[in-house]
Amino acid sequence: MLNRAATIFLRNGRRVHAILPSEWEHMLTNDKDGARLRAAPRIKIFQPAEMSSGVGEPVRVHLLNLSTGGALVHASTAPATGQEVRLTCGIPLGSARVQWTDGNRFGVRFADPIGPEQVDRIVRRRTQDRDAPASAVAAPQALASA
Repeated sequence: MLNRAATIFLRNGRRVHAILPSEWEHMLTNDKDGARLRAAPRIKIFQPAEMSSGVGEPVRVHLLNLSTGGALVHASTAPATGQEVRLTCGIPLGSARVQWTDGNRFGVRFADPIGPEQVDRIVRRRTQDRDAPASAVAAPQALASA
């Protein structure tokens, strides 16, 4: 017998699945395999950055995507899962813990989430860096043709 508060999904007029209220939170926060879904959207980016782990010199890495809660990072050698690192890309992103690794790519979760304005500054900075050479080349050509 179904709980009266259950939500029933129908396909072609037939009940295919009933969701009890106790399952709603799980569905909102977990995917079908039980993995936690991200609380903040990630923005695709290819931003050079520096990573330090407290041992040796900082190393160059690239941010592949970024959100207020974490980032996908590429490095020549990925740190170990669970290792704490510090990321900087023009502005300090603070301390982060490596959540997983896959070859040279790894995901980090910031110890203290960064603000949406910081994400926006990094994205705008990347856009400005990408567009700067084109505008620098275009200006002399415009002067020569005038």
